[in-house]
Amino acid sequence: MKRVGEKGGRARSRRETGRNASKRTAAARILMIFSRFFNQSKQIIELRQDVDALKHSVKKLDEEWSDYYDRFRRLLAKMAKRDERANDLLREEEPQPAGGDGARAPSLSARQREINERILARRNRGVVKEGGE
Repeated sequence: MKRVGEKGGRARSRRETGRNASKRTAAARILMIFSRFFNQSKQIIELRQDVDALKHSVKKLDEEWSDYYDRFRRLLAKMAKRDERANDLLREEEPQPAGGDGARAPSLSARQREINERILARRNRGVVKEGGE
């Protein structure tokens, strides 16, 4: 029966309404907990996928940079060998100074050494040797 002031349906007491409300609230809470759990599990799965993708890209970058490092190291080794060979050739071409002359500087080129030898020869012509004349 319909009571005065109620909009319809059967008559409910305050106790009955409170019990049903708590049942509805508990069910809603349980649904919210499960929905949060599933949302969190979806987020965890997405985060794991993101982490896996990042690990893959870092591994790829590491391989790429190690390849560049190896190339650079080989290039530097080749340059060092080439420089060493060039220095060895220069040492072989330069004659060693005879005695304590000191006239030849190791930093002079072949043309400079030739000119220096001419100058020294001109200077030595004017020197009078003892016991000679």
